[in-house]
Amino acid sequence: MNLTQLFTRDEHIVGLELSSSALRVVFLKKSPRSQTVSVVIAKEVILTPGVIVDGRVGNKAELVKALKSLSASGKRSSRYVVASIPSHEVYVRPFRFPLSVSGERLDEAMQLSNSSQLPVSPKDQYIDWQTRPYGDSNDVLLNAAPKSVVEPFIDALQMAGLKPVALEFHHARLARAITIPTESSVLVTDESDRSTVVSFIKNGMVRFLRVLPPEFILKKDRPKEIERIASYLEKEEGQRPLVTAREKLSLTTDITLSDAIKTNESVWLVVIGAAMRAMIPRPDDSLNSLLPIGSEEAYKIQKATSFAQFISSTTIAVSLCISGVFIAAWLFLVSFEQTTVSHIQVLSSVPPPADAATVEQQARELGAIISTATAIISQSPRWSIVMDELRLKNSGGITVTAVSFPSPDGVLSISGIAHDRISLNVFKKSLVDSSMFIEVNLPLNNLDKKEAIPFSITFKLKDPASIIDHQAP
Repeated sequence: MNLTQLFTRDEHIVGLELSSSALRVVFLKKSPRSQTVSVVIAKEVILTPGVIVDGRVGNKAELVKALKSLSASGKRSSRYVVASIPSHEVYVRPFRFPLSVSGERLDEAMQLSNSSQLPVSPKDQYIDWQTRPYGDSNDVLLNAAPKSVVEPFIDALQMAGLKPVALEFHHARLARAITIPTESSVLVTDESDRSTVVSFIKNGMVRFLRVLPPEFILKKDRPKEIERIASYLEKEEGQRPLVTAREKLSLTTDITLSDAIKTNESVWLVVIGAAMRAMIPRPDDSLNSLLPIGSEEAYKIQKATSFAQFISSTTIAVSLCISGVFIAAWLFLVSFEQTTVSHIQVLSSVPPPADAATVEQQARELGAIISTATAIISQSPRWSIVMDELRLKNSGGITVTAVSFPSPDGVLSISGIAHDRISLNVFKKSLVDSSMFIEVNLPLNNLDKKEAIPFSITFKLKDPASIIDHQAP
């Protein structure tokens, strides 16, 4: 059994749309009896102008605030999301290879294509591609987006307490939410005051994407430019696409919609498409994602992080409980000692009875036992001092999942998960600079990981006696 699954429950994954005008979230559920899919959650938060502008985060603080408001509204919520961002900065390029080109050969071909055909350097992009058989060939769809565009969205989601398992662009979700015959194609126009986004959808994939910015194409000239694009696609594909505005599209009939969605279906197309992807089991989700890692791996890491936080909280709770028991025992012994001394003083003032010598001997033996117990307590290490120093040196990005403190003069160790390599290095340096620790050692492991890095650090106490409370018995 997976230990993570034993202590953490599987949470449902919702679809989340981040647009310039609003945030929307939808959760779909399939009935085990009828196998029909229905909308269980549909929520919306309107954004103030300037929060998201032309596909980029314009005001991260306001975006985080709106995301928290969206998560807090309603009785049901989820931390795990399939998020969809505006299409303005996304690059789309279809490729076609023979069926014989697959596996490693296909990956090598795509890597070569990335280095020569992307409009900007691959190292500055988040890139992914998916493959779909089409006739006697493989259709490969490449998606790429600048890291400078994607990372602010990821940061805002994480700051709001959400855990993205996949990140994609709006028109990719339109392709999933609407019904198009297999051999047909559609050219969707998504128009706003600032620009128009044009996407060509065929075979369930967005094969062409272009933004018509007002700086280069005036609003009155957009219909003519859309007609030029349709004519070009007709020559390339051998079939003229159906040109239609986004607001005229309708959702797939396989979903039972809520009343709130029925009144304005086109507004909810993107987020329902994201929610449909959220229903795919994580091991089966091979669709494109603009996250630094794949959808399945992202979900596993998020679950592992939650498990690590659970273990950390449990460890702290157990430590506090043990400390409480220790303090209670110490207070009991101190109280017992004081009471015993008081009784001895009273007995000393009374004329000695005939058996005074026997009573005195018993009192001395009892006093020796109490002194021995107090000496044992005073020599017990105060590990809370070490834990306080570790918490003080953790400036953030470090989650401790296990500690090993065998003895004050032995080798101590801690292990856990670092958010990234910088956080781990900063934490190690703070331990090296600490006046309490010496011989700090961080083995060079998992060098290929950039985020969610497992680690183990060993060290010794510079002065083991500093955590032993020496008190006179």
